[in-house]
Amino acid sequence: TVLSLIGETYHIPTSQQFVEIGSTKDQIFKKVTELECQLIILGNHSPHGLPFAGSTAHAALHHAPCDVMILKI
Repeated sequence: TVLSLIGETYHIPTSQQFVEIGSTKDQIFKKVTELECQLIILGNHSPHGLPFAGSTAHAALHHAPCDVMILKI
């Protein structure tokens, strides 16, 4: 799968790779809380930058229980 290829490329153990089903923002926040993460990194595919970030990036910026980094893809 694509996830396993990315994991191999960046040396991410399978125990730290997750596939969740449901609302993206809800699943991200649930996993962040469960794992006690300190940072969420999301990609922003909008050509206009952060003011037009998608709903997941917007929710993360305003409601995440930890720091958030948005990368322009």
